Amino acid sequence: MPGEASPVAARGVRTYQSWPETAEFFRRFDDGRSLPARSHTITFLMRAGAKRSESFSVFSYAEHCRSSGFMRLEGFSPEDLQRIDDYFRVEEIGHELGYPKPPAQALDYLGRSVMRNPVPFVVLGAVMIPPLVILFVLSMAGLLPQLGGIWVLPVCVIPLCVLMIALQVRRLRWWVRARALVRARGERMPYGLGAVD
Repeated sequence: MPGEASPVAARGVRTYQSWPETAEFFRRFDDGRSLPARSHTITFLMRAGAKRSESFSVFSYAEHCRSSGFMRLEGFSPEDLQRIDDYFRVEEIGHELGYPKPPAQALDYLGRSVMRNPVPFVVLGAVMIPPLVILFVLSMAGLLPQLGGIWVLPVCVIPLCVLMIALQVRRLRWWVRARALVRARGERMPYGLGAVD
């Protein structure tokens, strides 16, 4: 495991490379135009093939045919550290459930909340389809003459609703199974699997 390093003022990832040669690097992350530093950090760690270790905020990594070692998060708030850790914990839970590639998790955005619960998307798609079908039928029957070619709207939107439902149903099955696994273990529900996050 890496030793203690000198404190830094910036948020970032300190890398302790152990192969092919010993080296130490620090990669700083700042809030971007749309993504906060923690989201940029998650992307960086995912690309490096990072995995959680026994030490909180320390990750092992092994980039194929390039390098391996440990990475430690520095300068982040406790909330940011927990969000980053939860992201990788949810990935691990997906793998435990037999998903080689678990459904992608949404990253946090600056000033904008992201819905991680798939249930509202399934419900929204299901609720939108009947009125659109009725609108199509009435329009084609000539009962809405003043709206002319309004039948084009349902023809375009219904396939999108069906696609949204299909994509979210797959995610919903995974989400329900992941939550059940966490509950069965009596563990804290990670961010990303909560009913409201």
